[in-house]
Amino acid sequence: MLRRRSVAQDDTPASTVNATVASTTVAPVPVREQARSMVVTKYGIVAASQFLASQAGAKMLEAGGNAIDAAIAANAVLGVTQPYVNGMGGDLFAIVDEAKTGKVYGLNSSGWTPKALTIDYLKNKGVTSIDQRA
Repeated sequence: MLRRRSVAQDDTPASTVNATVASTTVAPVPVREQARSMVVTKYGIVAASQFLASQAGAKMLEAGGNAIDAAIAANAVLGVTQPYVNGMGGDLFAIVDEAKTGKVYGLNSSGWTPKALTIDYLKNKGVTSIDQRA
């Protein structure tokens, strides 16, 4: 069963959230204008800027996928639900801790790269490094 938080969802203005919380006996919740919609299941936790993306990632975990599969599923949904933020083939950043081997991997899949831009092409042009600040 998938669950998501009912407070501070992405499309709820912060002032509405605080007004709702203040009218109950619960302590006020800090303003979370940049909150991620978290889906918590027995298969894992997925957090994305849109709850449908979080649900897609959680469904991938439930179907037997790993964290990378879940991240790609969530990213694909974001391309549909928030195309102004992300698009198909757009940015994807992940840090993956592989429990079986103890290795940690980082994925920086940012921006577009021309199809013909290969390592061999760059070497032939004399490029030996890329400026980290560019």
